[in-house]
Amino acid sequence: KKYTRIMMRAKAFGKVLRGLKVTYPYNGNNITQQVQFHYGSQKELNAFISAKQQNNEEPVPLIWYVRDTYTEYNGWSDVRARFILFMSTEPFWFNDTRTDETYTKVLELLFIKFKERLLSNPYIQVLGDTNKKFDALDEPNFGVSTSDNSDFTNTSPKEEKGITIIPVDAKVVDCHVKINTECIINNN
Repeated sequence: KKYTRIMMRAKAFGKVLRGLKVTYPYNGNNITQQVQFHYGSQKELNAFISAKQQNNEEPVPLIWYVRDTYTEYNGWSDVRARFILFMSTEPFWFNDTRTDETYTKVLELLFIKFKERLLSNPYIQVLGDTNKKFDALDEPNFGVSTSDNSDFTNTSPKEEKGITIIPVDAKVVDCHVKINTECIINNN
C-alpha cells in the first residue's frame, strides 16, 4: 500500500508540474524546452534517461521525485518530499562556467517555476516559515553514494562521473507539504 501511495502522490505532482517549460540562452539563441517529470529509484532514473535517448528525446531538464515520508489525515497527506532538478552539463567545466551555463541560465529559473507551481496549487500547502519553505542544495556533477542509491538520500560529488548515464548538474530540493492527491488527480 505504501508503494501505491507514493505512486499516487507522484502522479499528482506530475499533473501539477505538467506543461512546465524553461527558456534559456544557448549559443546566441533562446532555447525553449519542455521540462520532464518522473519519479523513482536510481534504477528507474537510468531507465528513464535511456528510454528518452533511444527515442531521440531530450531527457533534461528534468524534475525527479525521489522519495517521501508521510502521514495521512482526512484525505490529505502530510509529506516530507525530495525532488531533484536536473540539467545536462559538461563534466570538465569549472564551477564558474558551470554556474553561468547550468545554474544561472537553467536550474535557478526552473527552481523558481517549480516553487511557483507548488505554491499556487490549491490542493498543495507548502509548510514552513515564509522565507524557508524549500531547502535546496546545488550538486554539480551530481552523484549518489553507492551504498545507498535506491532512494537518493545520500548525495556526494563523484569527481567527473555523475549518477546518471549522462553528465548532469542538479539542485536537490526538500520540502514539507500537505497534498490532497485525489483532488489533484480528479480535478486538475
